[in-house]
Amino acid sequence: MAGARGGDLFRDDGSFHGRKLATVAQGSTLDVDSAVKAARAALPAWQSLAPHTRARYLYALARQVQKHSRWLAVLETLDNGKPIRESRDIDIPLVARHFYHHAGWAQLLEQEFPDIPLAAS
Repeated sequence: MAGARGGDLFRDDGSFHGRKLATVAQGSTLDVDSAVKAARAALPAWQSLAPHTRARYLYALARQVQKHSRWLAVLETLDNGKPIRESRDIDIPLVARHFYHHAGWAQLLEQEFPDIPLAAS
């Protein structure tokens, strides 16, 4: 398990049954700073991708969410105690739809905003 820099862990007791669901790394300010630094370092490579390439990555994420939607819905329900119907029929499909939405915009950027210079077109 990848841990936080501080190495602190905490137990996540699922709201559904109150038993141990997972052991999770406790993030710190150092972890947040490290994540922001990594995101900033990755941004130029992401920006240099052609819009259709960005869309392919986002579509792939959406498909993975759909592929594992049942498992994600059960995990969401166990973690926060909401009804499975809400997780299965609303929350998880909404996650996939968000990725599809942003993938669609990545494909349309050049057409919808022709005056904005885009990298690697």
